[in-house]
Amino acid sequence: MRFLAPLLTFIFCSALHAQESSHFLWLDADGVYNDVSYTEAKLTEKGHSVGGRGELGLNLIPGTGFSVGGEYMDGHFDFDGKNMVDTKINALTSGYSISRFGLVHFFYGAIVLAGGVGEHETFENVVGGYRRREKFQYYPVRLTIQARGFYLRGEYDVFRKGTNLSMMSDISSSEKDVTFNQAGGMGYAAEIGILVPTAFHYMSRVFVAYRHWEVKDSDSKNDGVHDLTAVSSVTNIMQAGIGFSF
Repeated sequence: MRFLAPLLTFIFCSALHAQESSHFLWLDADGVYNDVSYTEAKLTEKGHSVGGRGELGLNLIPGTGFSVGGEYMDGHFDFDGKNMVDTKINALTSGYSISRFGLVHFFYGAIVLAGGVGEHETFENVVGGYRRREKFQYYPVRLTIQARGFYLRGEYDVFRKGTNLSMMSDISSSEKDVTFNQAGGMGYAAEIGILVPTAFHYMSRVFVAYRHWEVKDSDSKNDGVHDLTAVSSVTNIMQAGIGFSF
């Protein structure tokens, strides 16, 4: 079932384009392909994921809109390095990521400024290791400009707080699951797309994008055997996709 979800969301997914909709209610949808690179001090993971993103918006007053949206990605990655307890692993691992957000949009002709709250979650099942779930909240600030059939978007994400649940009991019965607190990090993204008007007030598009996440070291915890820290990590994602708006 986990592989059915990305296939469905590849068709139904989304991103806001930089123009105030003439509709009271609007929806954007994109299918997305990702090339992912994740690094920590003692490991690297590289691979691909597919999925989609979706956004539903509401224009309540002139020049201002509200939206909620999300993104789901699922894939496999080559894990090369040491896990949290220094066990050497070189294997294929699986995982997924989920993002959720709510935004307020301010429209100034072809320019849209948006800000709000968001949450990003990743889950990974390391073959021969343990499962871990990382989740953090952030404040996204987004600027989008549209002109002559294309758009540009930039986003900066202010890290609020986060947790990392590492299920160390997967390794041995003498170890217990630990939840680390992460107090720092940041993110940013850039996207460029081509817009093509179609029949029945639909707008189709193709786009490429880049996203960067950084999460700093967590606090230290003991799992019953080891003193552990979720070390800082960097994630770089190259994206390509197709979508529509109405």
